[in-house]
Amino acid sequence: NQAAKEGMIYWISKGNINATIEIMKKFDLPKEMVNQAAKEGLIKAISPQGEADIDKILKIINKFSLSDDIVNQVAKEGLMSNLANGSVRDVIMTKDGLNLSTEIVQSQEVQQAAKQRFIDDLSRGSFDFALEIKNLFSLPEEEVQHAAKQWFINNLSSGYIFMALAIKDKFNLPGEIMTSPEAQTAAKQ
Repeated sequence: NQAAKEGMIYWISKGNINATIEIMKKFDLPKEMVNQAAKEGLIKAISPQGEADIDKILKIINKFSLSDDIVNQVAKEGLMSNLANGSVRDVIMTKDGLNLSTEIVQSQEVQQAAKQRFIDDLSRGSFDFALEIKNLFSLPEEEVQHAAKQWFINNLSSGYIFMALAIKDKFNLPGEIMTSPEAQTAAKQ
């Protein structure tokens, strides 16, 4: 039965419901095992390495009649995993495609993961992605400005003047940042 469960998890993670149903029929698996396999497969399907698109993920949820609690738990884990390791497209698919509640999106864990992703994108120079994360998760403007200012200073002190100016422009940093003591010190390094 364990091999059958692993097979189900594999096919669910690929979004292949037909192969999953064949395994279920052939091995007459207990409902509890099927539900656990569906949950684990869904986690993998939503993860950055998952190969299932949103339509297949929704079919998995419906076919296995997964409870809202399970779906919300898995979606939250998947969202956080995609924030840490996935593309912005994966993040949007998970957040919007699964129609996540404000409660999940605004939870402390998800907000922390979104802030970290914002900073990671900012540090890589992926400003459009950083802005998209900021908007998708309604990150507090004060925190966005603080992070942008830090990366402005970091780039300035490393001699990346154009990158620093791009941050200033993209994140609407106030003009007085150029004459701030931190910027002046960074520019002299």
